[in-house]
Parts: sequence; structure tokens; C-alpha cells
Amino acid sequence: MARPKKQTVDYFPHIIKQGKTMTILESKFGNDGYAFWFKLLEILGSTEGHSYRYENPTDIEFLCAKTNVSREKAEEILNLLADLDAIDKKCWENNIIWSDNFIENVADVYSKRSCGVPQKPVFDTDNPNDKEFSNQKPESKEVSGDENPQSKLKETKVKESKDSSSEKSDTESDEFSLNKKDNGRYDYPKDYERLYSLYPYSRGNKKAGWRKWAATRRKGVKQDDLIEAAKNYAAKCKKDGTEEKWVMHIKTFLGRDEHWKEYLGGQGNEREHTGASQKEEKGSKSKEEFAAMFN
Repeated sequence: MARPKKQTVDYFPHIIKQGKTMTILESKFGNDGYAFWFKLLEILGSTEGHSYRYENPTDIEFLCAKTNVSREKAEEILNLLADLDAIDKKCWENNIIWSDNFIENVADVYSKRSCGVPQKPVFDTDNPNDKEFSNQKPESKEVSGDENPQSKLKETKVKESKDSSSEKSDTESDEFSLNKKDNGRYDYPKDYERLYSLYPYSRGNKKAGWRKWAATRRKGVKQDDLIEAAKNYAAKCKKDGTEEKWVMHIKTFLGRDEHWKEYLGGQGNEREHTGASQKEEKGSKSKEEFAAMFN
């Protein structure tokens, strides 16, 4: 039996001289910022493929426990790291933590391994109406025998719509845009803040949800309809006793499939969003696509 190919590391370089990232982190967050960064690198180093999915409640809780900060502060720091290019911004917008600099620093380790250096997750936009998330694999044809929840990232494909006419850059400004404040936090539109506060468990990455909300509003959808849909979905989740892990992420609720439309006109017209009913409604979906709706 071939020896499993390992894509984790037991150490990484710690540069003594502080650069831009560490200086700004310490300035804004003190020792919390310093400790968060190096503990995050430890997490990336011990995660298969060095890609950490920040989506599953258990994984989010683990990261917050490891770094000893609240979820709110963790996401504030991660947003800043993305702005500083310390972690990849595109990956972070899709709830993936990846650092090009980290990979460069540990690349020598892989020169003695046959599995190759882990590759950054890519987001295929060749089809303008269909964005496919996948993780590039090393050239080695051998398959690792290690089973790690994070390694499943390599096989996961999440399809989302990217409508270039409605999704704008963060730098473009209109009534649906967000503003970045001097302290690094984001100032979201009041309409989105209200919707997010009504959404069950405020489930999902806030910024990723904002992107889908803004794109939806730019298509002419009324805010009142989205509020009604969010309230109805929240009421259904409460009535059914739906656990947080089974609540759709807000970006999925507002995304390509427009699940929010299923919760308009009262609660009598909604379709069940449990595992069993989803398989019945969309039996052609792969297990990975189905799981991605909730994780």
C-alpha cells in the first residue's frame, strides 16, 4: 500500500522583523491581533491542503476557540487581513482562508515530497452565468488515504451565479454599496443590516451575503419582499426547531437559485429545506452541492 501523501506541515518560518501586516494588526487589535495571526498560520499549517473553510459552525467555533477571540472580532480581523492581502480576498469572499505568503514560506518542505505544493482554490468564471468553485490538485496522481473534513474542500464544487450587470466592485458606489471605515470595519447599508438581523442565526458570512443582496436589489427586487421572505423563513425555522447547521447561508438564500422567493406570500407556500426534501426536489444535485447549501 502506498504511503498517504501528506499536505500539512509541522513548522513554518517566523520572521523576526515585523512587516506591514503585523504592524497594522497590532495597531488596531493589540496582542489579540498578533496572536490571532500566528495562531491562524498554525491552523493553516495543520490543515490538509492549507485551505481552511470558514463556513461550518464547528470550524468557525474551532477557529475562534483556537485564537481566543469572539466571532465578531475574528471576522473583523480576517476582513482586514484580506484587505492587506495577507489572506486571499477572493477566497475569503467565498469563506475560504488561504495565504499565498504562507505557501511561499513552506514551499521548501514540499520539494522533498512527491505530492507537490498545495494549490490555491480557484473560481472558474469562464461561463459568465455560472461560477464554479474547485480546488486545484497537485500533479501527483496518487490519492491520499487521510480523511480530513477540510480535505473534502478539494472535491467540493459550489455553483453560484455571477451577473456582471448587477454585481459591482466594492470600490464602486451606489445606494447598495458598503463603505469601509477608518478602523477597518465595514459600514453596510441600513437596509441590508436590517435584513441580516432578521435572518435566522444571522447565518453565513456577512460580506458574502451583502454581495448577493446588493446584486438582487440592483435587479429591481424590492426590499420589502426580501424582508418578508427572511421573516417567513425565520418563522419556519423557529416553528420546525431547525438547528443552525441546517439553516441556509444568507448568500445561498439570496443567490442564484433565489430561494427567498419560496417564502413570499405567507408560510403556506414554502418548500421544506431539510436534507430529505432537498434530495427529493433536486435529486440531480451531487452530495457536495447539496451539502454546500447548508455549510
